[in-house]
Amino acid sequence: MSGEATQLTKFALEANVGWISVAVDKALEGYKSPIQEVLEKDPEITVADLMFQSGCTLAEARAAIDEFEDL
Repeated sequence: MSGEATQLTKFALEANVGWISVAVDKALEGYKSPIQEVLEKDPEITVADLMFQSGCTLAEARAAIDEFEDL
């Protein structure tokens, strides 16, 4: 089973298997996306380099940088 955390939690609640929600929360605890990891290693990285190193799209890179800089 795979999906976004919110999708998996919603599924677990609707299917009356709340233990899945607990398992998802435990599995995602401390998780950092590849974009977050690259930004933490090099906060001054360019959008192009972030896209190359993390494999993200232009929109994802810009959004991640804005979020990282709290804009």
